[in-house]
Amino acid sequence: MLNGLCPALTDLIYDNDQLIGYICKEGIPLAEHAYEMDKLPKDFFITVLRNCERRQKIFYDLVPINVIKLSNGQCSLIDLESVYNLAKDVATIKPNNLLELIKNI
Repeated sequence: MLNGLCPALTDLIYDNDQLIGYICKEGIPLAEHAYEMDKLPKDFFITVLRNCERRQKIFYDLVPINVIKLSNGQCSLIDLESVYNLAKDVATIKPNNLLELIKNI
């Protein structure tokens, strides 16, 4: 799911064999508020939608405060706990039309 969408991801943290966290490079959030969807680059947004559809997963909190810009200009997802199976009933999906956008990509 995160292939190419999270260049900030540097390490996974395990406790024995259980994944308990991750480490990401520092970056600048694309926005201060979740509702500032115009700050999310269209090409990055479409790439996330295509990955969701292809892998039948959803990044259910796809808002600009969960995307950072790295020093090299790349965008990267953060809040990586927000990935679920596409069919799973999850918490509030943002943006609220995300499932429809994935289906129509």
